[in-house]
Amino acid sequence: MPLIRIEMFPGRSAEARQQIAEGITRLLHETAGISPAATTIIFQETAPQDWFVAGRSHAAPRD
Repeated sequence: MPLIRIEMFPGRSAEARQQIAEGITRLLHETAGISPAATTIIFQETAPQDWFVAGRSHAAPRD
C-alpha cells in the first residue's frame, strides 16, 4: 500500500491534481503491479514564501 505525498506550490486546478493522481496510480499499477485501490495520494500545497532551498525562500528574488 504505497502512500504518495506530493508537495507543490498552490495553483493547480482540481482537474490537474486528478490527472496527476490518475497517472501516478496507473504507473504504479503498470510497473509494479500495485492495485489502484491500494494507492493513496495526498497533495500538500505550500506557499512559495514557506518553501526554502539552501536557506532561501522561493519567494525571494533570484540572482
